[in-house]
Formats: sequence, structure tokens, C-alpha cells
Amino acid sequence: MSAESIKENAIRKVIQELIVPDLQKLIGKIDILDEKINSTNTRIDGTNTRIDAMDIKIDAIKNELKSDIAHLDEKINTNIARLDDKITALDNKIDSLKNELKSDIAHLDEKINTNIARLDGKIDALDDKLDTKIDALSEKVDYMNKTNERLFDIIFHSTGKENNRPK
Repeated sequence: MSAESIKENAIRKVIQELIVPDLQKLIGKIDILDEKINSTNTRIDGTNTRIDAMDIKIDAIKNELKSDIAHLDEKINTNIARLDDKITALDNKIDSLKNELKSDIAHLDEKINTNIARLDGKIDALDDKLDTKIDALSEKVDYMNKTNERLFDIIFHSTGKENNRPK
């Protein structure tokens, strides 16, 4: 055998005795690590599947909430529009009633002014009538006073008692 072959055999023997058993141990440890990695990957895949399922559920809930919010928003907007219409109708009715009331007040004011003018005319006519009657009564009273004075003069003059005459 040649020196080279002895050398190769010695290297082979060292490799087989020293390195191969360690390689076997390393391969065994690598296999264990591969199993652990595969197990961890399986668990990660299961977790990812559950996360994906949760994401789908969350998206479904988000979509449902968006739909519910849109529906509520539509209802709110419809109710606001309905209330705005009612408020506008009430404002219009109030304006109409104000105008009607103004018209009624103006009509009543006109009636009152007409009645006041008519009553003023009647009062003036009654006042004139009363003044006429007072003047007539004053004239009658003056006439009666003059008549009474003459009668007293006649009565007292004929009796001679002029000093006892009432004044």
C-alpha cells in the first residue's frame, strides 16, 4: 500500500470514528429540530387560519355595522327632512295666521274707527240737541223768572208790602 492510500485510509478512519458519530448526532438533532419546526409551522398555519377566519368575521361585522349605520343614517335623514317639512309647514301656517290676524285687526280697526266716527257724530248731535234744550230751558227759566218777578211785583204792589218781597 502506498503512503497515499495509507493516508487516505487514516483520514477515512478518523472521519468515520470521530466525525461520523457526531454527524449522526447532528443529523438526529436536525431531524428533531425539523420536527419541531414542522410542528410549530403547523401550529402557526392553524393560528393563521384562525386569524384569517377572525378577519373574515371582523370584515363581516364591519360590513354589517356599516350597513346598519347607513340604514340609521338614512332613517335619521328621512326624519330630519320630515321634521324640516313640518317646521316649514308650521312656519307657513304661522305666517298665514299672522297675516290673517293683521287683516282681521285692520278690519276691526276700520270698524272701530267707523263706529267711533259714527258715535262721535251721534254724540255731537246729542250735544247740540242738549245745548238746544238747555238753551230752551234757560229761556223758559228766564221767562219764568221774569214772569215770577212781575207776579211778585203785581202781588206785592197791590198789597203794599214791597219791603217784604223775596229777592
